[in-house]
Amino acid sequence: MKRMSFVFGLAAVAVSTALPAATVSVSSEDVFADAYIWMRGMAIDKNGNHILDVGEITNSLNTVVLTTGSYGKEGHKPVISNEFVRMPGRGVGRQMQTLYFPQDVVWTNETQTLGYVTPCAASCGTPLTGFDSQYTWIVRFRPDFSEPVLDTQWLLGFGYGASRGMMFGLAGTSTEWRKLQIHTYNSSWDLGESFVISNGCGWVDFAVTVDGQNVTAYLIKDGLTTPDGNTDIGLLKRVSQTYADTVNLVPNPGTVLRFGTESPQNGTYKMPPTSSGNHYKCFRGSIQQFACWKRTLSEQEVLAAFGWPRAETWRVGVENDATTELSADTAPEGGFDVDGELWPVPNGGLTNGVSVTFKFPIEAGYDDGRAQIFRWKATSNSAEGRLGVAVNGKPLGNRSIKAGATQRWFVPAAALIVGTNTLTVTRIDSGTGVVTLDAAVLGGGWQVGRRDDDWSDFGHEGLVYDEYHVVDGNMRHVPRAMLYTGDGNHMSWHAVMPQSLAGEYDWILHFRTGPEGGGTGTRLCIDLNGERLATKDAPGTKTDHPFAIPRELLKAGENVFSFLNDTQSGMDSISIDSVWLEPVAPLNGTLLRVQ
Repeated sequence: MKRMSFVFGLAAVAVSTALPAATVSVSSEDVFADAYIWMRGMAIDKNGNHILDVGEITNSLNTVVLTTGSYGKEGHKPVISNEFVRMPGRGVGRQMQTLYFPQDVVWTNETQTLGYVTPCAASCGTPLTGFDSQYTWIVRFRPDFSEPVLDTQWLLGFGYGASRGMMFGLAGTSTEWRKLQIHTYNSSWDLGESFVISNGCGWVDFAVTVDGQNVTAYLIKDGLTTPDGNTDIGLLKRVSQTYADTVNLVPNPGTVLRFGTESPQNGTYKMPPTSSGNHYKCFRGSIQQFACWKRTLSEQEVLAAFGWPRAETWRVGVENDATTELSADTAPEGGFDVDGELWPVPNGGLTNGVSVTFKFPIEAGYDDGRAQIFRWKATSNSAEGRLGVAVNGKPLGNRSIKAGATQRWFVPAAALIVGTNTLTVTRIDSGTGVVTLDAAVLGGGWQVGRRDDDWSDFGHEGLVYDEYHVVDGNMRHVPRAMLYTGDGNHMSWHAVMPQSLAGEYDWILHFRTGPEGGGTGTRLCIDLNGERLATKDAPGTKTDHPFAIPRELLKAGENVFSFLNDTQSGMDSISIDSVWLEPVAPLNGTLLRVQ
């Protein structure tokens, strides 16, 4: 029997993997806590001209000050935009900063074999330092090769120089598809058919982990399902290669990060076949995110990095016990967008009477109608204090918080509205110290499918995969029904429970049936971590079936929810509208449990 597996990344939790990985102890559940550089939106348009100028590429962590450069003739430089990005990480669209490399081409003949290119590129002038034979980098990009250009388009140069490091880009001349390629000084590695990129495929999350001479590449492609049901888009792809000792993968410490080309130039150059050069090998398209680590990330951590920031409903700050990624400015009076490039939370902390307001969207049928948990994590040097939280003006109560601790507020579904919501945190005690924020998170639980009594967001019944990662957000890989016979009568969801929530709340697992099937004699069985949780006879259609889960049954880390159509007679299927897990409001007073 095949099993369909779904991975929900509520938080980045390091787990064991069969892939080679460095043995590194990371105390935080936040995969970005020890990142060397994280460009969460690539750039900030400081002067408002929508063009990348010197100094506008930004490291969201502020742990490494980047001296950045922009290359290209006036009017042909990389373009900064704020656009609606559908994240491969969760399939949820948000307004995010992007950087577009136009690589303008002017053709001189109708056959488009001779022309002039005006290349553009970006460079982080701060040299890469401290990297050895174990490292990781990720990039989110969207290709645009609708016009014929040279065979190779280099998107990223990572420590490439003096026979060390690597370059990453696209190879081929087709205007329909390109191969992905990693190049070192001694070899070029075409990653194979699974890593072919179609023009117009949407955003692509790509990662490389290096452990000595072992290199593993990961990819999740965004985009639409093809008419024939070919839904490889959205599935996690993985391929590995071991390089010979003669290939030095260690980044050259004297080199810098380069985006958009191998050799940045300012000028216009004649295209082949009459001339050639490295400055023609230009990437055309957009880049939305880049990050790198001085260690080998596990597969689970790579997926968590792909899914940021929608691993939860939203997150502000990084759980790194520092406030460097927060703005030193006073928090805006009207609040700020949690998905903006800047996080204008005072990094000096909250004093008495000071508030900070988070503004965030809620999507109908997905984020609304589900309870949430708000978490405030204080830094280890924070003063003790008391905080009050309100959502859309409705008070959720006051809590005391200590240095290094996490405080939680239950957010009922009724407190959230479709559209823009506000969550305000106010310092209400009269203490003399300041309460500093390490990270603020709204989340808890997960959901698959939109609650709309329709199964059109899922694929047909024949789509059954041995493993599926919901971090891609593409529900077209989920069969819309569990059949009575065959391989398609069983599904498994693998859900990660953050350490900071494990054991703190009871939960409810909802299985809402779709518009067909579920007649007399149909039986739905649900297992949790290999143990039978509940059985529902004749589940019917368009009905919510809630199953209570005591807090002690959900452990920190991965939990496996398995669904089985165990119909004993007849041929009825059980169709799916949506499945979601949400926390239960804590009881007031004292609870005495007798066994």
